[in-house]
Amino acid sequence: MVEPLDEGKAPQEARDELPEGEESAEPRTFRSIRPPKPLDEDLLDELGARLATMPEPVATLAVGVEIARAEGDATGVRKRLFELGIGIVRYGFSLGIAALVAKLGGAAAPRPLAEALARAARISDGMWCELTRTVGNALKPYDPALAQMLAFTSQRPLTELISARNDFIHRGGSGDNALEKLMALLENTEGLLSLSLRCVVSLEPPTYEARMGTPLRGGVWRKTKGALPAGVEAGVAYVVREDGTWMPVSPYLPLVDKRLLFADGPHAPGKPWRCTDPEIGEHREHPPVDRAIRKLVGEDKNAPQELTDRPRLVGRDAAVKSLERAAEEAASGSVRMALVTGSFGVGRTRVADEIVEAAAAYGFGRVIDARCSVERRTPLRALRTAIEGVKGLGRMRDAIERALSVEAAMTRAALEASIEAIEEALVEASLEEPTVLDMDDAQWADEHTQGLLRMLTDRAIRKGRGRLFVIVTVRDEPNPSVALRRFVGRVEQGIGAGATRVMLDALSAKDASALVQNVAPIAKDIERAVVEGAGGVPFFLVQPLLVWNETGALVWRDAAWRPRDESILRASVPGVRDLLRARLDSFFDPGSDGERAAQHVLACVALYGSGLPVEQLVAAVEAAGTSARSVEQALELLVESGLLIVRGERQEYGFAQEIVRQAALEDVRQKPWFRRIHRSLLEAVGRSEVAEENAAFLAAGRESLGDREEAARWYGRAVAKALAGGEFERAMELAEKLAQVTKGAERARAELRVVDALFRAGRAAEARERLEKIHLDGAADMGVRLEARVLTLAIAATLRHLPSDHDPAIVTDADAHGDLSLRIETRLAAARLVRGRRGLVLAEEAITLAAGSPLELRYRALAMRHELLAEVDPSDVARLQRATELVRAAARELGSPWAELDADNSFACARSNAGDFATALPLFESISARAKQFKFGTLEREVLVNTATTYLRSGDPVRAAAAAALAADAARAAGNADLLMGAQSVRADALTQIGDLAAAKAAADEAIEVAMSGGQDYYATVTLLRRAEIRSRLGDPRAEEDAAHARKRAESVADVDLVTRAEVWSALHHARNGVEGASVTLAEIVRTVDARQAPLRAPTKRILDDARRLVGSSSTR
Repeated sequence: MVEPLDEGKAPQEARDELPEGEESAEPRTFRSIRPPKPLDEDLLDELGARLATMPEPVATLAVGVEIARAEGDATGVRKRLFELGIGIVRYGFSLGIAALVAKLGGAAAPRPLAEALARAARISDGMWCELTRTVGNALKPYDPALAQMLAFTSQRPLTELISARNDFIHRGGSGDNALEKLMALLENTEGLLSLSLRCVVSLEPPTYEARMGTPLRGGVWRKTKGALPAGVEAGVAYVVREDGTWMPVSPYLPLVDKRLLFADGPHAPGKPWRCTDPEIGEHREHPPVDRAIRKLVGEDKNAPQELTDRPRLVGRDAAVKSLERAAEEAASGSVRMALVTGSFGVGRTRVADEIVEAAAAYGFGRVIDARCSVERRTPLRALRTAIEGVKGLGRMRDAIERALSVEAAMTRAALEASIEAIEEALVEASLEEPTVLDMDDAQWADEHTQGLLRMLTDRAIRKGRGRLFVIVTVRDEPNPSVALRRFVGRVEQGIGAGATRVMLDALSAKDASALVQNVAPIAKDIERAVVEGAGGVPFFLVQPLLVWNETGALVWRDAAWRPRDESILRASVPGVRDLLRARLDSFFDPGSDGERAAQHVLACVALYGSGLPVEQLVAAVEAAGTSARSVEQALELLVESGLLIVRGERQEYGFAQEIVRQAALEDVRQKPWFRRIHRSLLEAVGRSEVAEENAAFLAAGRESLGDREEAARWYGRAVAKALAGGEFERAMELAEKLAQVTKGAERARAELRVVDALFRAGRAAEARERLEKIHLDGAADMGVRLEARVLTLAIAATLRHLPSDHDPAIVTDADAHGDLSLRIETRLAAARLVRGRRGLVLAEEAITLAAGSPLELRYRALAMRHELLAEVDPSDVARLQRATELVRAAARELGSPWAELDADNSFACARSNAGDFATALPLFESISARAKQFKFGTLEREVLVNTATTYLRSGDPVRAAAAAALAADAARAAGNADLLMGAQSVRADALTQIGDLAAAKAAADEAIEVAMSGGQDYYATVTLLRRAEIRSRLGDPRAEEDAAHARKRAESVADVDLVTRAEVWSALHHARNGVEGASVTLAEIVRTVDARQAPLRAPTKRILDDARRLVGSSSTR
C-alpha cells in the first residue's frame, strides 16, 4: 500500500522528485500552468443532494464546497473537495476512539495506539489516515462492525484522494480529479456517514436534535421529543448504531457553542489536544478532549516534556536577593524604589516578575501591574489601565481623573501638584494595604508617569512613610528622554538610602547552557548551537527552541528534545517572525477565512500598539471586509495562542511582548491589503470618542499613507493637547514632526510650538537658543511673527536678559493685526516682563479683551492681574479680594481645584504680609483642609508653615509653635526636606519667644542640618541667626560662631537683607554683653544701614528697631 503524503510537508522521497528550489518555494496552483477543466456539474449536484444525510461536521465542509461553487471559485471548489475527504477521515477517527473507550471501560488503549496518540503533533493528512487506521485495528477485537467501517483508511479510494490532493498542493496539479476521488471515497464510507448523529437537548422533557445536514439557521436544529435510552446525558452527542444503541461520541466530537467540531491534535509535542472549526479553519484548545485522550493514552514515562517559555532563572541570584531585601524593607513599613535596567532580551521583566509573583509571601496584599507602550504614551495611561478593577484605590482613581481633566490651568506647578495628589493617594492606600507597583518598560512611560516615579523615588530616599514597593524596569536606551534621565539619575543619587538599581548583563556560557536546559531537556548539539549564537542574552536562548518546537523541527527521543534532522544545526537560528508564523499555522488553516481574519486583527493591533479597544478593532476589520463574528473568533484564538493579551473592562487588546508586535508589523506590512486595513483602522479610531487622545497616532498613520494635509491637522491637535496637558517633552517631539509635514508659515509656527514647549517645561535658556535659530525674515504672516515676539518677551521675563521696555510696539502691532488671541497674548507677555503698575494696566486690558474668549485665556489674564496686584498694591484689600474671587471663579469653571487653592493662598499670603492676620489665618486653615482633601500634600504642608509664620507675626508664639510642629510632622512623614526645615525654623523662633530654649535649639539644629545637606542657603542662614539668638540666651559662646557663619553664607549669595541682619545682630549681641566700644560700633552700623536704604524683610527691620532703641538709650545716659 502507498503511504499517504503529508499535506504540510512532503516526505523525502516526494521532495526528491520536485524541481530544484521548489521545495522551499511558495506552493503553486494549477492556474500558473493551464486553465482548469470544468467539474462535472451533475456530480456536484449529486454531492449537494447528499449534504442533508451527512453528519454535522462533515456537512459543514460540504457546505463550503457549495459556497465556493456559488462564488465561481474553481480553485476553492477543488480545495474544499479535498478538505471534505480529510474531514471524513477525522470523523471516523472520533467515532472509532469513542467506540474503543466505551469498550475498554477506563483501561488504557492498546500500546500501538497509545504510542501513536502520545507522539501526535501538527497532524497532517497522512497522519490522520494512519491514526484512524490504528484506531480501526485496535477496535477489531472489541467492535468488529465499526472497525470494518474504518477499513476505508487502508483502501484505494482514500489513497488516491490523498495522492491527488498532494499533487494539487505541492506540485501545482490541476485538481480536476478532486470530485471523482471524493465521490469514490463517499461510496466507500457510506455506512460510517449514515450512522445517525444526535445531540441530547434535555431529559425532561426528553428531547434530542438530529445533527445530520445543516441547521434550520445558525445554531438552531429541529428538535424531536420522544423516549430516550436509559443513561444518556443532556449536552452529549451520540451516534445511533445499527442495533439501535446510542453510543456517546463526546468529547471526541467536541460540542462547542452548540456546534459539533472535529478533534484536533496538539500544535507541538507535549501540548494539549484541541478542536478545529471546519467552517473557518480555526484551532482552539478544548480541555475535555485533551483529558479524554490523555486518559486513553495512560501514563507514559517517556512522554515528551513540554517546553516552557518562562524557564527558571539562572545567574540572577544577586539581582533577586537585592530586590528581595528592598521588598522586605517596604513591607515592614517604608517606601522603596527598585530600578531594573539592561539591554533588550536580557530578562528585566522576568527578574521583576520573580519578585512580584511572590508579593504575598513578603506581606503585600495588593499588586498594581502597569505595562508601558511605545505607541500609547498618553498621560498616565499605563497606570489608569493597571488600577482598573483593583480594590481600595478609589482615591487614586479620583486623583488621576482630576490630573487628566484639568488642561487650561496646567502650569508646571499645577502639573506637579496633580501628580503629587496621585502619589499621596497611592501611599495612603499602601498604608491600608501593603502594595507593590510594578511598572514595566518605563523607558516608554509618559512624562506624567515619569514624574510620579521620580516623586516616589524622592519619598523613598527621604524615608517618607508608607508600605509601598515600586519596581521599575527600563531598557537601556541610546537616546533617553529628559524625563527618563531625571528619574534614573534620581534613583542613582538615592542608592543605599531607599533606592536600589539592578543592572542585568548577559549570562555566562555556563549559565546560558543551564537556562537552555531549564526550558526542557535539550540535546547537547542543540544546546551548543543556541548558546553560541545567543551571546548570553536569555531571549535569544529561549526563542529558537520555542520556534523549532512550534514548527516540528524537534522530536522527543531518549528523554530529550533532539533535532528532527541535522539541517537545523546548520541553518540560521529562527527569529520572532518564524515563531509568529508557526503559531498562526498552529491555530489557523493556511488560506482559511480564519487565518485572514487573524492577520487583519494582528495588523490592527500591531499598528495601534497596546490597548486597542475591541469596538474599534472590530469596526476597522469589518470595514476591510471581515465579519464581526470572524474577528471575535480570531481574537479568542489569538489570545489562546499567547500572541495577544486582553486587559481591562474595555477589552483592550495588545501583544504580550513589544518584539512580537514589531515582528507582526513587519510580517503584515508587505501584504497587499495592508494599506487598506491601515486606513480602515485610522478611520475607525478617528470616528471614536477617543480620537483626540489618539491624535498623534492618527497623524503618524496619515503621514505614512502619504496624506500630509490630514497628518498636519492631527499633528496640530496632538501638539495642542500635549501642551495643554503638561506633556511638554511630548509636545516638542510632535511639533518637530508637524514641522516636517508643513511648509512656509505653518512650518515656522510648528517650530515656535517647540520653543513654547521648552519654555513651559522650565527650559528657558534652551527655548531662547531654539527661538534664535528660527528664520522668520521671509515670513509674510504677521501672526507668526507676533507669536515669536510673544515668546521672546516670555523668555525674557524669566531670564531677564532683555530690558523691561524691549519691543515697546508689540501691543500696537497686535492691535493692528486684529487677531483677538494675539492681542491678549501680547499684553500678557508684556505685563509679565514690565511688571509694576504698567504691567497691571496691560493685564487689565487683557482681561477686558478676553471677556468673550476661551476660558483658558480669561483665566490666565485674571491670574496675571492677581499676581501683579499682590506685588503693586497689596494694601488695597477690597480690590485684591475681588481679583482673587474672579480667579477662583475661573479656576472653578476650569475644574481646577489646585488653581482655586493657589489663588486663595496668594491672597492669604498678601494679607499676612500686610499685617491683616484676622483675614489670613482663617483662610490659611481653610486652604489647608481643602488641600488635604484633594491630596495636594506639598500645598497643605506649605500652608501649615504659612499659618505658623502668620501666628508668629501676630504675636501668638504658642499657636505658632503648635502649627509649626504639625507642619514639621507632616513634612517629615512625606520626606519633604524643604518644608521640614522651614517648619522647624519657624518653630525654633516661636519656642524661643515662649522661653522653651532647649526645644527651640533642637528644632533649629534639625532645620540647619536639613538645610545644609540640601544646599538651601537662605533657610540655613535664617535658622543660623535664630540659633545664634537661642544660644545667646542660653549663654552659649558659640552664638557668635553661628552669626559669623550666617553672615558668610549670606555674603556668598549677595543677600543684602541677610547680611544686614547678621551684621546688626552681632553688633547688638556685643553691645548687650557690654563689650567695650560695641555701642559705638552698633550706632555706626545703624547709620550705615539707614543711609543704604536697601529693601529689608520684616525680621531684619525688627532687629534694626531693637538696635536703634539700644543706641538711643545709650546716648541718653
